[in-house]
Amino acid sequence: MPPPWPVASPPAKRPVRWLVVFTSLGIALLALGVGISAWFRPLPDNKSSGAPPPPTYTDQQVNEAKATVCAAFEEVHHAIHVSSARDRGNDPTANLAFAVNARQALVAGSEYLLMKLSEEPATSRELADAVRKLAGLYENLTLNFLAEVSDPEMEPLLRAGDEATSTVQRLCK
Repeated sequence: MPPPWPVASPPAKRPVRWLVVFTSLGIALLALGVGISAWFRPLPDNKSSGAPPPPTYTDQQVNEAKATVCAAFEEVHHAIHVSSARDRGNDPTANLAFAVNARQALVAGSEYLLMKLSEEPATSRELADAVRKLAGLYENLTLNFLAEVSDPEMEPLLRAGDEATSTVQRLCK
């Protein structure tokens, strides 16, 4: 004979459905309220948040920074002058080697100037701006040399480089 069917037990008491529905609805409304209030909350005013004033430097720090940046400029200026003033002769291989050397001097010089400038935050704004401009012109010249831009097209950039060099030299006196 087959086993008897199991006797059904009475259903377990479930939580009241309406309580679960209202609790879920309350949590959803609370989250919606928080989201809407955050959306319309004004942003903090950073101007009045007490941002620290720009640093101030002593005259000695400013003078030391100027001396360091100007010495770096002199090194770079000398390296570029030496690398571009050599007698290239008629050998195409030697001409290419001299051109590569001059381009390297421009790239290394611009990076060196920017590195020294970053190490000397007490550098005057006027000198720092002039050195950054000169470093940018060195990089621009390098790209134009690599692209084999013609001499007439390079003339304005070369003139700007001469002017920027004169400005830095004047500020370094």
